[in-house]
Amino acid sequence: MKKGNQKKKVKQVQNNSQSFNTIFMEVLVFKTSVRNRTNVQSVSAALDSLSGVLKWNFDLQDADNILRVEARELSPRNVELVLQYAGFACEELPD
Repeated sequence: MKKGNQKKKVKQVQNNSQSFNTIFMEVLVFKTSVRNRTNVQSVSAALDSLSGVLKWNFDLQDADNILRVEARELSPRNVELVLQYAGFACEELPD
């Protein structure tokens, strides 16, 4: 999978009508120093509490210990700060 920001366009039906709302969702990708499941558990509540986060996951098999965050209207800096506050390095990867 390509590293960096990716925008997805998701269509959602409202109230069983024919009208559609378009929601823009971003996939933010970060290089981190999170190394194992214990580390993931220590940051999970903080990631879950970020406004706009839809889901997130770590790829601990990747050399960069990748964190992918699917979100709406979320600043990458907020993710970096949450992990840094917990004691981990976190840097958004460019497109």
